[in-house]
Amino acid sequence: MAGEYAALVLLAALSAVGLPGPGDSALIAAGLLAAEGHLRLSVVLALAFLACLAGRALGYWLGSVGGRPLMERPGLLQRFRYRTIEKGDNVFRRFPRVAPLLLPAVLSGIYRVTWPIFAVASVLAAAWWALATGLGAYLLGPAAADILSDIGVRGAVAILIIAALGLLYRYVLRR
Repeated sequence: MAGEYAALVLLAALSAVGLPGPGDSALIAAGLLAAEGHLRLSVVLALAFLACLAGRALGYWLGSVGGRPLMERPGLLQRFRYRTIEKGDNVFRRFPRVAPLLLPAVLSGIYRVTWPIFAVASVLAAAWWALATGLGAYLLGPAAADILSDIGVRGAVAILIIAALGLLYRYVLRR
């Protein structure tokens, strides 16, 4: 049981840093396990909240230390990082007080958001994420299991194929 909690903390923190990672999936899985009685919901939500705060603080620090040169450096995930900087430029220019709440923490460090504003935004973002995702999975988990049992494996596969085609259209064909 401790392994599930440790995995949740690690994956949630990595996602909160700003790296694309399975933090959401880990929290959804933990919420579903809590709904089945394998994990305690209060522990899942508290750990997700704290891991998100720690990850956001690390992301802020990385952004303030390495800044824009770190994000614009060629290499792994280069296109993702360039798009993130471009979005950050636009959002921080238009909405400087709301941007720390909505964008990856690294960008708050890059744009030198004051620590009190970043801290409040991080608490709000972490609380919203933990409650909406973790509690949502806990409450909707049994209903999702009922739906999956009703539509069966073929129905679930059909839904996944339709979703994959939609993503393919959005990211490949529209370019």
